[in-house]
Amino acid sequence: VKNPSTSFIGLLWQPADKIGVFSQDGTTGNYQFTNTATENVPQTEFGGNMSGDPYYAYYPYSTENDGANVTALKGTLPAEQAFDPESGTLVGDYKYGTRVADGSNKFTFTQLFTMLRITLDATETSLEGERLNQIKMTVTDSEGNVRPICGNFTFNAITGDWNAVSNTTSGSISMPWTTRPELTKGKTYLGFITVMPVVKTGDKLSIEVVTEGHKASFTADCKLDFKSGYVYNIPLKLKEFAANDK
Repeated sequence: VKNPSTSFIGLLWQPADKIGVFSQDGTTGNYQFTNTATENVPQTEFGGNMSGDPYYAYYPYSTENDGANVTALKGTLPAEQAFDPESGTLVGDYKYGTRVADGSNKFTFTQLFTMLRITLDATETSLEGERLNQIKMTVTDSEGNVRPICGNFTFNAITGDWNAVSNTTSGSISMPWTTRPELTKGKTYLGFITVMPVVKTGDKLSIEVVTEGHKASFTADCKLDFKSGYVYNIPLKLKEFAANDK
């Protein structure tokens, strides 16, 4: 996954991961293949059975795509994306892949959407020592209109083209932290949110950090257009925004 700040961030396949696989004609597919690895790995093998040769694939597998064409698949990018820092499991991490042209059954996968890498430091603020419940984010354009950053969508697992289902979209995403870690002085906490790449330069990113006793909120201007397949860093050093604690 590309990252404008660190040039590259690798994401690992997990043992429970499943992909949907299609044959070359794109009309025969959604065969379920399961990761054969027993630990988190950067590359892995998926096992399963299908009619014909595997040619296209997407992640995560969904029975909602039974009978669908590979160019018209369905997915949902949730408005609530719980994050478990112990397992590192990501919500909404959609990928699509095509078999490489070397005669093998190897696939290269590409991220469908944009990922936000959030680093949180509550040192010397009212939130220090409290347990982190969740982080919320809302995106609006320069005129105050909500950007549709999550919701239902359709996508093409060959080209990566996608379209939001407009009446299901939302401009807000919450990331509950399943372990509710205690925000310790001098420690940084890392989490990830996936968004549709519709955010533009000049948009407003409104972020709220919620603990058991406080909320810290602030708004920042977006400095670039979000792109598919990229990871963007959002550093939240709350001491710099302490005046917004409540």
